[in-house]
Amino acid sequence: MSFGFGPASEMNKTVQHLKRNKPNTLKKLGQLTNENNYTITDKKASQKQLNEIRKKVKKENQKALLKKILFFTLFLILLIYFIYF
Repeated sequence: MSFGFGPASEMNKTVQHLKRNKPNTLKKLGQLTNENNYTITDKKASQKQLNEIRKKVKKENQKALLKKILFFTLFLILLIYFIYF
């Protein structure tokens, strides 16, 4: 029962496309790869190493935040100076 024209033909195409085999995402979770097709392995770290990494990241984030705040305040001061004078 194939229709050769109009909306029925488009409906038939849609049904055929929906029947295609879809990749199983649950199977992919066990085989994680990046865009270069290298497999990603889980690295294990001790609690001490994790704490050191956490402290390092916090310190880097604080420095970045301080730079952003200083830049913003300097920009505001210059903006206010040029607007009012």
